[in-house]
This record gives sequence, structure tokens and C-alpha cells, in this order.
Amino acid sequence: MKAVIVGGDRIQRIVSTLHDAGYEHLTHFSGRKAGELRQTLPRDTQLIVLLIDQVSHAFAGKVRELADSRGLKIVYSPLAPTQLFVKLQQLQKH
Repeated sequence: MKAVIVGGDRIQRIVSTLHDAGYEHLTHFSGRKAGELRQTLPRDTQLIVLLIDQVSHAFAGKVRELADSRGLKIVYSPLAPTQLFVKLQQLQKH
């Protein structure tokens, strides 16, 4: 499965959590560069993880619009792997 991580600089623990949940192909956008949203998302992306304490409100809004337009699932999480793990489990139950 493919996921995109948006936000954060040191995301090794987030990457590990996503690997444990079955996401093998990961792409990261830090959210610090203005042109990042103009880049295309990898084909067959199934999930966007938005690190809410690591991006601006404007950037988060643009990511949400992009996810809605492509029909992608989006998980809002702080930069805390335990909270992301809980949110991923909730997502799998639905």
C-alpha cells in the first residue's frame, strides 16, 4: 500500500508506524516549500497522513482539498506514533 506523509522533518517513527500497518511505499512532503502541493501524488496512493502540528492551516486545507478531489483517505495526527497507530486502527475498522 502507498501513503503520503505531509509535515514534519524527523519522521522516522511515523514511517515505522506506517510500515507496521502495512504501508510499504511512502512519500514525504515537509510542507515547508511553497511548490510541494504542485507536485503530483504517487499513483495508487491510498492514504494521506497529515501531521497537524507540523503544517500551517492553509497548507492543511489545500491537502484536504486534494484528498477530497481524489477520493483519498486522510488521517490527521500529531507527530506522535502512538496516536497515529490508534487512528490507523480506527480507520481499518471502518
